[in-house]
Amino acid sequence: MLVSSILVLALGISIFSGGGSNGQAPSKTEIDFIESHLSLPGEAPGPLAKYERYYAWTVDNGKKYIYAVYIFDELLTSQQRATEHIHQVPERDMPNVSNGGCGVITFYADPRGERTPSLYCNSAGPVSFSKN
Repeated sequence: MLVSSILVLALGISIFSGGGSNGQAPSKTEIDFIESHLSLPGEAPGPLAKYERYYAWTVDNGKKYIYAVYIFDELLTSQQRATEHIHQVPERDMPNVSNGGCGVITFYADPRGERTPSLYCNSAGPVSFSKN
């Protein structure tokens, strides 16, 4: 299931321009597409709706990629939780989370469809959370 979802994402994301509404984060349309086609790993402690989801654009070797970090709500303090679960931010405002297992999931997608999307759980261990 995860492999087929990633292939759909690879094909579908390529239809977007890669600009985002503010140029620093993917647009709501791009995020909605990703989230409607994404399957979390079986080890994830809950559904996507139970994660705080951060989206930004990142650049690697001169190419722009969608970069996302999903943090399971129960790993956050009440002060870290937001009323809106989707955050469109510049890359410098992405959370930096160490460990967390599948309570913290990292996602990269190529809007051009040249590279297969990457989705993985963080390593296990105590969670350390900070802003870049």
